[in-house]
Amino acid sequence: LRSDTSVFILLSPHNVTVEISGSRCAGLNPDERTAALMLQRTLLSGGDAPARLPDYAPVRSPPREAGQGALPKSERNRLRTERKAREAMRRRIGRACQDPPPGWTYHADDDLPRRLESFEGDLLVFHEDGKDLWDSNALVSVGADLPRPKAAPATLVFGDQNGFSSEDEAILELLPRAEFVSVGPLSLLTSQAITVSHHYLDRMAALS
Repeated sequence: LRSDTSVFILLSPHNVTVEISGSRCAGLNPDERTAALMLQRTLLSGGDAPARLPDYAPVRSPPREAGQGALPKSERNRLRTERKAREAMRRRIGRACQDPPPGWTYHADDDLPRRLESFEGDLLVFHEDGKDLWDSNALVSVGADLPRPKAAPATLVFGDQNGFSSEDEAILELLPRAEFVSVGPLSLLTSQAITVSHHYLDRMAALS
């Protein structure tokens, strides 16, 4: 997450959006565990219902066949480690679940059309069948000489690992300012597409 970037995570069908402001975010380490913990704290702090720790299913030993002895020591240690990790996470969340982490905001009753209306400028929708990002009209201004990057920032719209739902894709296709773009012919995870798009934007900025 860059300091000049804000990320909006839309959780459908719950109509909940989590906003992460790069300029105000603090303590976010480059690992999935920290991000997941902060996201969980934000979700627990939002809404009208009081914050409540999630219910975890108890760790159960795998079934043993008749005549089989106790679990191996390595298996018992693994189960014990998993249980302690969950208990430690519950304690950390419980100490600070009343308020979201710095830079994280919970938005209730929010959906894709409302969120898109709040953004100004062009919308770049990343899709496998889109045009090459480098040739995007939202990023490139064609002048008398060579194409040059536009100064105005754009909003990048990504789906999850399964892409956009048919309903969301229909909403995006109806927006005149939405342009479907792609970062290559191969299917990528959302996190990979974000990394590649940042590389494109950095190259574009270097030309300005």
